[in-house]
Amino acid sequence: MLLQLGDKGDNVKYLQYGLHILCCSPNGFDGEFGNGTLTAVKKFQSKYGLVNDGIVGDVTWNTLKNEIATIQAQLNKKGCSVGTVDGIAGPATYNAVISFQNKNGLTADGQVGTATWDILFDTVSGGTTYTRILKVTSPLMYGEDIKAVQNKLNSLGYNCGTADGYYGNATKSAVISFQSAKGLTADGEVGPATWNALFSSSSTSTGSSYTRLLKVTSPLMYGEDIKAVQNKLNSLGHNCGTADGYYGNATKSAVVSFQSAKGIDTDGVVGPTTWNALFNSSSSSGSGTLPGGPIKVFIDAGHGDTDPGAVGNGLKEKNIVLNIATKLGALLNGREISIKYSRTNDTYLSLEDRARLANAWGADLFVSIHANSATSSVRGTECYTHPTANTATKTLSANISRSIASKFGIPNRGHKEANFAVLRLSNMPAILVETAFISNSSDANLLNTRQDDFANAIFNEILNYFNMSISTSTILDQINNSGFAELFGVKFTQTLQEKIIAQAGPIKVKLSLTRGGSNNGEIVANFKNGSFDSGTFKNDLLDLSTTLSKNGVNISKQLLKLGNKSFSISVSTNNNIITVSLTKTLNINDSTFSQVLSIEYDKDGLKDIYENITVVVNSLVEKSKPILLPLLLIGALIIFIKLGFLSALISFGAALLTQLGYAIYTMITFIATN
Repeated sequence: MLLQLGDKGDNVKYLQYGLHILCCSPNGFDGEFGNGTLTAVKKFQSKYGLVNDGIVGDVTWNTLKNEIATIQAQLNKKGCSVGTVDGIAGPATYNAVISFQNKNGLTADGQVGTATWDILFDTVSGGTTYTRILKVTSPLMYGEDIKAVQNKLNSLGYNCGTADGYYGNATKSAVISFQSAKGLTADGEVGPATWNALFSSSSTSTGSSYTRLLKVTSPLMYGEDIKAVQNKLNSLGHNCGTADGYYGNATKSAVVSFQSAKGIDTDGVVGPTTWNALFNSSSSSGSGTLPGGPIKVFIDAGHGDTDPGAVGNGLKEKNIVLNIATKLGALLNGREISIKYSRTNDTYLSLEDRARLANAWGADLFVSIHANSATSSVRGTECYTHPTANTATKTLSANISRSIASKFGIPNRGHKEANFAVLRLSNMPAILVETAFISNSSDANLLNTRQDDFANAIFNEILNYFNMSISTSTILDQINNSGFAELFGVKFTQTLQEKIIAQAGPIKVKLSLTRGGSNNGEIVANFKNGSFDSGTFKNDLLDLSTTLSKNGVNISKQLLKLGNKSFSISVSTNNNIITVSLTKTLNINDSTFSQVLSIEYDKDGLKDIYENITVVVNSLVEKSKPILLPLLLIGALIIFIKLGFLSALISFGAALLTQLGYAIYTMITFIATN
């Protein structure tokens, strides 16, 4: 979608209706993108945290549709029918808003402002969401929100009498007592600061478990969990001042200091990773638990019931995303991650209700699953966060988009930011995944036939986000049955693991598993199918082989024992240790892993035992497997050529080599003749 100044047509008219309904009036619905519409678009973009350029691209259009669809669905529920919930604003949606406003005694302007929104979405009926300042008036204010305040005050020991829903002097007096106890302005009015303190004051009784994302807000967040964080920070030397339970800038600065010390993203926000590290529970243990219990992931299947979402190629978005959501939940449950769904059948929830459910449950991550729609030629995947999301959440978004694109070979539209309601209203890190375009026949076929693969791509990146070990039933099995792990019978149980293969004298051999590519020094050669690739190293090796073959030493015969194994070879020196690293890179489930076989040589140690090097080699092989011999040979060859002993050998003979060179030379000849 691309609409800009000077454009005309029905899409411009739909845009104008949508802007008006969302209180960014373009001053008419003439279908012409003029200056009035340009101003309205910029106002909308600023309001929803988008790039304020006045151009309606995919992000602006989809944000508008998402908000309109929410309103359409609620209007239908309230008996003011708009017909199909498609996010396209037009006369039917506009007239339904007018009808609803007339029925409820509101100003019938066709705009869903605060007053219309509150009644349309019942935000003043449940008493759990702050919507207005509560104070003594004439006549007395009344509502379920007042009744909720009265019940809360009574439960905390600030007696206000019967919770009758009327804000009178008894309630005002109780509020003043509460405000005085909490250090708030004692004006007897329940504004956002008092509301926040009142309904957070017992939200966490001990502060011992992670329940929500902690960050600087306006008004300031308050709770026993914040007090627990403050006490912990102070005890660790990251001073945040008095532990008063309010998350202000002093607490944020102390959190940044702690995060920096622990190598965590320094965003000043206490999410599950920071909480984990702060309360001394390993965030990389793979146990799937935080100090207070299992990690909680809230999975939201978009749309439902009368709201089918996007429709294309014989498919309905609501059905596709529900299947992917439940498959994702099953995978996460298999890792002992606690799961809650917004829906498990064909029902509809408002966007506000979806966020409210996740907030009430105390989720650690909110994942909303959707399918995209545009013209039939557009395809690919993308993932969204709110513009205020922290770096870790934005990285998760980018990784999910990359993984899905890689798995299916479709365009990676990447990480994007938008002010979508579920992202804006969720208290925890939140992402919205647009899996693929249901409007494109190729993408639609993937959505219909490969839902398990979509779920797996999202699942793997969620595990990475929580620093959990890779699934032992899938990826690790493939890792353990290939490369160096297969050669030595090593069984990894998680990434970032290291296994000692063998150690004797000055030589140590270890195998490490890491995620991503490896960085172990300068790559000097690649090995494949029993030989080295072209280049300087190959030429040097031929010279060495020619020299040694005169003594009956056949290097090639030993190397052929590695069969079709392939890997890169690098070398590095740190103080007295020379390390030759043989790296096997594996691409599994759209993720890259590296098996690194490191052969470490202590230079002084080799000099000291150069006459007994064959004993060391035999000991290493006895502690591992015979297949270690050709790998040790490669390590010795690399060092021999890299350190320049080859030229001395060719020019003057082995007698003039140093003790270190002689030890390596002896190792080469010993291995190559076995």
